[in-house]
Amino acid sequence: MDSIGSAIVEFILYALFLVPGALIRWVFLHKNKTFGQILKEDPYTNGFVGLFVFIFLLTLILLL
Repeated sequence: MDSIGSAIVEFILYALFLVPGALIRWVFLHKNKTFGQILKEDPYTNGFVGLFVFIFLLTLILLL
């Protein structure tokens, strides 16, 4: 049961933070690399960028 829960949490974190963070980095910084390379390159940076964008959008939505 514990492994199923951790797999679900890992998938949610991957979908919410890592993929959007990698997309933002790919669009604005590294157009000469493929999206897959950026996604595999630095997961901590992708997660941080994704978390920052998520918090920014959530704050923007709540303030408007």
